[in-house]
Amino acid sequence: MTDTLYTIPQNWRWCILEEVSECLDNFRKPINATERAARKGTIPYYGATGQIGWIDDFLTDEQLILLGEDGAPFLDTFKDKAYLIEGKAWVNNHAHILRSYFGNFGNRYLKYYLNTFDFAEYVTGTTRLKLTQTKMKNIPIPIPPLAEQKRIVERLDSLFEKLDAAKKILQDIVDGYEQRRAAILQHAFTGELTEDFRKKNNLSLDDWQEKTLGEIVNNHDYKRIPLSNKQRTNIKKIYDYYGASGVIDKVDDYIFDGKYLLIGEDGANLISRSKPIAFIANGKYWVNNHAHILSTKEILVMEFLCFYINYIDLTPYVTGSAQPKLTQKNLNIIPVPLPPLEEQKEISRRLDSLLGKENQAKEIAEKLLSEIETLKKTILSRAFRGELGTNNPSENAVENFI
Repeated sequence: MTDTLYTIPQNWRWCILEEVSECLDNFRKPINATERAARKGTIPYYGATGQIGWIDDFLTDEQLILLGEDGAPFLDTFKDKAYLIEGKAWVNNHAHILRSYFGNFGNRYLKYYLNTFDFAEYVTGTTRLKLTQTKMKNIPIPIPPLAEQKRIVERLDSLFEKLDAAKKILQDIVDGYEQRRAAILQHAFTGELTEDFRKKNNLSLDDWQEKTLGEIVNNHDYKRIPLSNKQRTNIKKIYDYYGASGVIDKVDDYIFDGKYLLIGEDGANLISRSKPIAFIANGKYWVNNHAHILSTKEILVMEFLCFYINYIDLTPYVTGSAQPKLTQKNLNIIPVPLPPLEEQKEISRRLDSLLGKENQAKEIAEKLLSEIETLKKTILSRAFRGELGTNNPSENAVENFI
């Protein structure tokens, strides 16, 4: 028996983990990577958070629960700390081995519970948290009658199966975002996106020209002024202060007043492209020496060029690796496909709409993914309080486990 953490149905009972499960840590045996490489086989080799390799022999052969001893994400609300294994297995010394006294349904019940339990007061250490066997055995757990354990597990399995199916669809939307974005941009700059527009307006791909960037923009880098961190301290924060990847601060004065295209001059993002490297600034603002600043000539729509620079591979024009740099000289020689002005406007309008919808879909999917994980935790919390609507008060509480 243990102190209660919260109220549970009268026919349930608060226990500690060692009352409801057997610890089989004596079946663990660590094998280093070198030895495993010499013992290749078909038996899963498990660690704190899952399978980490294969081996040629086994130490257990049944359904068991593995709970991280160290290296598990004990303080992360949304990550699992316990998982089930089936059949032949080899477990190292970074995971505790547990077997419920209530059979396979008891194992699944226990796995669900341990993945919603707050381990904060049961783990020790700072850089690598550890759950000792003594602490583990004293984890409090609410135990309903066996029939209710089965109903809870079956309800959770059913609900989580549906949530996981929805999660997969949403994750596919998020994972496919960059591929869809790249395809849309490719269609735009090869003329496929506006094929109907050209037919309607008696235009042809032959009307497209190829220019270098230096031919179609005016460069204003000479007006840029960097400000040190000290210079940006204790001043009024009024105007945006731009660097290589966008706004990085606010300052009390401005250099530029109007609409310009900014393109990062240096920084790792020139290669990784994890964020846009080109962006449009409008109004009053300050620009440091880490972003090129350009105005466009009459034959060019600024939004069109912004989309294009954020689409192309800049690697051939970037120098250096430790500190990549896009010099003004190399910037000027970047080739740009140039449709007639009206088609540039149409391409920009369609890209703004299509990419806006893609961004919105990705943001909604990411938000729903987060909500699914929160919903799972809410469902688990209710399950172990007897609030899933499955409890039968007439069933007796479980007694005398061992």
